[in-house]
Amino acid sequence: KQDEGPLVEEVAKLNEALQANGPYIGGEKICCVDLALSPKLRHMNVACGHYKGLQVPEEGSAVMKYMKLMEKRDSFKQTFYPDDFILEGWKSKLPSSL
Repeated sequence: KQDEGPLVEEVAKLNEALQANGPYIGGEKICCVDLALSPKLRHMNVACGHYKGLQVPEEGSAVMKYMKLMEKRDSFKQTFYPDDFILEGWKSKLPSSL
């Protein structure tokens, strides 16, 4: 089993940054970093939740608020993949023991 500590630590850092400067990565206005990061956060939340039992907490989480804010955008909706599609894509990249 790999150590999830670094992932949890990075999500905590992102949470702190969003709490201090949000609602977006750069503050009040959306930027290209938000557009690149938000799909990756969704993949992380879906795949890590399913395969590792790790997810961004719902309550009190600036990261979850950020993810929900981004999911409301038309650009996000137009490129949205269902959970099962994400899981299938990650399946081949994981050890067969999971």
